Amino acid sequence: MLGFSSVDWEVVGQCMVELPPMILIVVIDCLLKLAGSEKALETDLDFDEELKLFGYTNIFGAACISSPAYTQLKFNVLNFGVTHSASSRTASYICSAILAIFFFAGEYLINFLPRFFIGGLVIFAGLGFLVENLLDARKHMSKGELFVVYAIFVVNIFLGLLVAVMFGVVLAAIIFAVDYSKQNDIKDITSGSSVSARRIYTSHQNHMLTYLVLLYK
Repeated sequence: MLGFSSVDWEVVGQCMVELPPMILIVVIDCLLKLAGSEKALETDLDFDEELKLFGYTNIFGAACISSPAYTQLKFNVLNFGVTHSASSRTASYICSAILAIFFFAGEYLINFLPRFFIGGLVIFAGLGFLVENLLDARKHMSKGELFVVYAIFVVNIFLGLLVAVMFGVVLAAIIFAVDYSKQNDIKDITSGSSVSARRIYTSHQNHMLTYLVLLYK
């Protein structure tokens, strides 16, 4: 049973400061994982439907004191390599059954597992996240985008998640503004001396056009 009397609510309040940026990071990472899965599996995904499914799953998981959960690219690719199908639910059923066994058995079953095995799972999940977002990202990110990612990673180590997210948003906005300012929306410039108008204007209209040309020349 859950013992809410043992919860240090002061610490919970301190953690609430980092909750908004964490939600933003989770949503963005979820969208990136969906886009990567769609490309890796060569299939079309309904992002709206997938996000709704993840939302319902996390609402149910929160009621069971679970951490946020959403699709992972490496697991999708691994499942596709085993089942050779992008629609097979076999892996989902097996994973759900194993999680249900450990959930209802509680710590009694978990204590039978070697500690190095549990620690290895944590290291596998953490290293996979770092490799995917810090190393493999070099294949599809520009130098400016990689700089933002590495900057957020370093700032998070020394100053915390909230400062890192705010720093990353400001830095990304600056890089976006610089890159966008280098683009020229004017595709073609045609001079009136080389191309004549197809419409015949009245003398009054010609007078107004001449006035505008002299005004903005």
